[in-house]
Amino acid sequence: MLDYNTLNCYARLCLDRNALLNKLNDLKYTANKYSEAKEKVDKHKPIIYFGWKIITLFAIVIIYILIKNNLKIETVHYSSSLYQLLHTVSNMTCGIAFLTIFILLVVSVISRITDVNTYKTYKKIMPDVILDITKTEKDINCISRELASYDLLPVCYWHLGHYIIQYILNRRADTIKEAINLYETEYRQDMQFRNQM
Repeated sequence: MLDYNTLNCYARLCLDRNALLNKLNDLKYTANKYSEAKEKVDKHKPIIYFGWKIITLFAIVIIYILIKNNLKIETVHYSSSLYQLLHTVSNMTCGIAFLTIFILLVVSVISRITDVNTYKTYKKIMPDVILDITKTEKDINCISRELASYDLLPVCYWHLGHYIIQYILNRRADTIKEAINLYETEYRQDMQFRNQM
């Protein structure tokens, strides 16, 4: 029978290692989000990104004004209902086009501001994230060396160490081998039960 204190210490180390691995995954996720935000900001420079939209907006406004002025001059000469319908439709079309381009421009500007703000937020925290990643990796390596020094479980079971040790502490198994086999059996039964549902 293994020593109770040794098993408790080993189980605690396994839990600590799992918590550090989760923390490391979260930190790496944050680093990836920073990279994505930086790529978005670098990909589209402000003048290039908005230049064509601003030019298009001004072109639509100029075309709209020219058409409207042109139609006002001709209104004196023609007063047919077909001409008035054409005049109304052209005004509505130009107005809708202008409004659509304006809305797209506003949405693009808001999207760009959001991307830049996201990037700035991540940029502020990245030095701390990088330090945390380095520290967490060192802690994981330290705990892994300590777990290896106990030589209780194979490396592939370290993430389950707490559960396997609980079988021994709860006296459902007498050895590590029995505890691993019990865990594997219960795991397979649980998977079969879930597949049947």
